[in-house]
Amino acid sequence: MSAKSFFSFLMGAAAGAAVAWLLTSEEGKQTAAELKAKAAAGLDQLENAVEDIKAKAEVKAKAAVETVEEALGKK
Repeated sequence: MSAKSFFSFLMGAAAGAAVAWLLTSEEGKQTAAELKAKAAAGLDQLENAVEDIKAKAEVKAKAAVETVEEALGKK
């Protein structure tokens, strides 16, 4: 391969990369925004689930303490 054809190859590759970047940059930004929104929604759901589990665990723990106290005759 001569230097001229190698240079032409590199220029063609660079031009192709530039065109690909220009055509996909907005789609890439949109995809990133959609992924960020979905991640935020997932995090909200996870936080809600943790709060629900925490509340249920507190109720069960209080019931268990009451049961033990009744069994020991403290109430």
